Amino acid sequence: MEEKSLIKKEESNIFQKIITYLKKKIYNKTENSNKTYSIEINKIDNSLDELRKENKLLKLQKDYENGIIEEENIEENEKKELLQLYEKQIESLEIDINNYKKILEDYKTKIINKRKI
Repeated sequence: MEEKSLIKKEESNIFQKIITYLKKKIYNKTENSNKTYSIEINKIDNSLDELRKENKLLKLQKDYENGIIEEENIEENEKKELLQLYEKQIESLEIDINNYKKILEDYKTKIINKRKI
């Protein structure tokens, strides 16, 4: 009896998934000229560079918070980038908190209205 086995799929990280998605998107456009391709490739490269930079910052943040890296060992430009990252995260959290407050207010008004009935 012949055994059938599944093909093992390699795990891919987020960058590989983004690259394959963008490659599919670019290569499916057959009507575009070479200029458009080069512009698209430059956009992809810029996006990947930004993602790599953000990933590096997140790793640095994690290492700093876990005590693996001390503040004295972090360069000045990395400190500035980390500070910007923290500010960005704080803004995002404040927006989330305000959204949750609105949701809770809506629930509260619904409960009050139902009690009135």
